[in-house]
Amino acid sequence: MYYIYVKNYYYQGTFNSPKNAALEDYYGEKKLFMTEIEAKNYLLSIGASHRVKGKTYTHEGIYHLNDGEYASPDYSIRKVRSK
Repeated sequence: MYYIYVKNYYYQGTFNSPKNAALEDYYGEKKLFMTEIEAKNYLLSIGASHRVKGKTYTHEGIYHLNDGEYASPDYSIRKVRSK
């Protein structure tokens, strides 16, 4: 099982900026993928197709920043650790 970790880039002191955390589904649960390829296909579907390094991706082309945001988020595909 795999999940996608989102690292946001906001200026320090920005109110209501989202925390760096796992990508969540509509119900607030961690969005899980059966394979790494499935996770990568999801990133491609949301426009995060530019590979930065390893398993880390970001948006390619034009990305409209939110208030207080200074760069587009990075998305890392990570493996779920079993307990």
